[in-house]
Amino acid sequence: MFQRTGNATVGFNTQVSVLDAAECLPDEANAFVADTGDGAAPAGPGGGPLVKVTWPSDTEVVIQHDSRARVFLAVKEIQGVRVSYERLDESSH
Repeated sequence: MFQRTGNATVGFNTQVSVLDAAECLPDEANAFVADTGDGAAPAGPGGGPLVKVTWPSDTEVVIQHDSRARVFLAVKEIQGVRVSYERLDESSH
């Protein structure tokens, strides 16, 4: 998980990539990208929306994010890993 700065039309965003251990961090995420939706979702420490990632198994990752975040990318599978998404409720921020 990493955050990128935005530009004039896009603010800070949070990105998640699924990579092999030896792979370098890409310029763009391959699994999930979201921003705060012009402030609709609260910003985390890096400016983008708070995201939590858990690995229930070697072939499954769960990405939790605020339902108010504006999602640009949310894949269901990447590199043989199933990706699922859950709402991150306000009490866990």
